[in-house]
Amino acid sequence: MSELKNEEFLFLPPHSVMHDISLQACRQAGFTPSIAYTGKRAENIIDLVSKGMGISLLMAKPISYINTRNLVKLVPVLAHIETEIVICYKKSALLSKAASRFLEFVQR
Repeated sequence: MSELKNEEFLFLPPHSVMHDISLQACRQAGFTPSIAYTGKRAENIIDLVSKGMGISLLMAKPISYINTRNLVKLVPVLAHIETEIVICYKKSALLSKAASRFLEFVQR
């Protein structure tokens, strides 16, 4: 990641999960990224990358469904990037036995 410190970055919108993960990954690598563009759609970001406007950190699975037309190269990032997820459910919901057990397990 540190090799990318002089690159222009194309990010998803502020406060999106991928924006926050990308910022964290760059900071863990010892630099603050130069963000040339932020946009809501990964398709637009990939198009801008194909035009040489910068590079982007994107989640592999969601963009695997986008036709990149062989215009960009996708390189897996080997850096360890942590994120936190939560389980969200209605407070008054009656959970199934399996869901209750799962919640007990993840809260340990």
